[in-house]
Amino acid sequence: MEDNKLMRKELASGARLALIFGIMNTLLNSLVSAIFAGKLNGNLASAIAISIVTVIALLCNRKKLPEGWFCAAKEKMDPRVILSFLGFFALYQLATKLLFRSGSEGLPGNSWSFVLYMGIMVPICEETIFRGIILGKYVKYGRVFALICTSILFGAYHMNLIQLVTGALMGLVFAYVGMRYCIGWCILIHFFNNGLVATILPLLWKASGNSFLISRGTIIVCAIVAAVGLAAFLGSHLIRDIREYFASDPGTKGSCKAVFLNAWFIVLILICIGMTVMVFYMGMNNLV
Repeated sequence: MEDNKLMRKELASGARLALIFGIMNTLLNSLVSAIFAGKLNGNLASAIAISIVTVIALLCNRKKLPEGWFCAAKEKMDPRVILSFLGFFALYQLATKLLFRSGSEGLPGNSWSFVLYMGIMVPICEETIFRGIILGKYVKYGRVFALICTSILFGAYHMNLIQLVTGALMGLVFAYVGMRYCIGWCILIHFFNNGLVATILPLLWKASGNSFLISRGTIIVCAIVAAVGLAAFLGSHLIRDIREYFASDPGTKGSCKAVFLNAWFIVLILICIGMTVMVFYMGMNNLV
């Protein structure tokens, strides 16, 4: 009974951290922007805010982190595995750009400060929180459980229903890599998605002034990496290895209930729904 109570408390703390991390990041971002109004652009303020919140979270959880949690490799990474996952994210970016026709002209921030924030600080800080602290709390209660729950929390932390889905899908890859290998690989893959493909390449194409690269450069790179990733995937036994890895750890009874039915997670989901409705409503009003 005491062990079950401890489990519920520890698992609820992961949902609480995801909620507080998202809220505090937003509030501190506004505070830093207000304090340094006219001196810092929004991207630098965001980079400072997410860094401060991450450091505070690390300090609050420092006694609960296992030794070598950040960079100690649990298993050696097969090059075909990393190429397979990079191909997955390249395919995701390719689909996004083709479906929504998002070119570099629409790149938020349009500066290298955006690369610092979205391409560097976001991967480091988000992986530290979700695949470091939260995954570290959850994995002892089962690998499948930790994979699913941390991924859903990661998606929900973005506080809108669309990114809840896309973030959770990406979180599945990050969580698997973090559990089996190390967080350093998670940061590298996250940097590839956020930093290289989504920010650095579009800025380079824009700086070149070449209209073809501006409109098609990133799409071509994503297609090439996706093809290489597919070839690596076909040449590996990734699906079999993943199945065997998770089959060896059935998990702990009641762990999912402890996460999804606690107040912190419910509030997080309600915020996601509320933010999505608000953005949709504001968008509809702009069309009228």
